[in-house]
Amino acid sequence: TLPNYINFYTNEPDQAIVARYGGRCYISFRGTKVNADDWSQNIDPGDRLIYRNGDTAQPSCESRRGFGDFLQTTEVVAGREDVLSCVESCVGAGSDPEDCLVI
Repeated sequence: TLPNYINFYTNEPDQAIVARYGGRCYISFRGTKVNADDWSQNIDPGDRLIYRNGDTAQPSCESRRGFGDFLQTTEVVAGREDVLSCVESCVGAGSDPEDCLVI
């Protein structure tokens, strides 16, 4: 069975898929590839604060800098908006907000 919705984010070095199926939203990220661009982005061992919806007035959590920087790429920003829209439609359709997003 095909998903109700699927979108691919494929600009290198970051890739993700956002899909909606069976009343849930799914997001999946490709792991690190064996190339200099991807490793150089992910290898930074420093820390970075990640804020809910990118809003510094919101709660935050600490992340490895390489992953935190990845979350700021144009692919992920577009994907995040896609995920938020999917979750809003999922919750609007009566799904449990705690069971709406699968990562």
